[in-house]
Amino acid sequence: MAARRLLIIMLVLLAISTVLALVVPSRSPRNADRSTSTSTTETTPRPDPTLTPDITGKVVSAHFDFLSKTRNTVDVHRGDQLILSVTGSTGDDIEIPHFGLTETVTPYAPAVFNLIVDESGTFPIRAVGADLVVGRIVSTNP
Repeated sequence: MAARRLLIIMLVLLAISTVLALVVPSRSPRNADRSTSTSTTETTPRPDPTLTPDITGKVVSAHFDFLSKTRNTVDVHRGDQLILSVTGSTGDDIEIPHFGLTETVTPYAPAVFNLIVDESGTFPIRAVGADLVVGRIVSTNP
């Protein structure tokens, strides 16, 4: 008996909400004719030549062992993509401070950097914990 009363109340509430939804106007206009029209003009932006230099580079790969006695150097041209892996028998954080990059090397996995060298100069590669300069990136103009 109570379930039947609850079902009747639910059906009455459903009917009332349906009638109210049909009667009460919506807040947004239903017709597009009521809205005001505005015109827009599309322009194609021109690239700023100072921001997008005409640089075409190549992919350069290099591998360093940060515990080796020799300090390695990788030579690239400005605009080249450098894929650098650094290995070692102990763990350490390897960083390239100029580019703000830091990766971790472990005995099981190398630190891998993938970057576009967009400036000319010499940039050190450091092992933070061992306080060593692992190598250098030497970038010249193409």
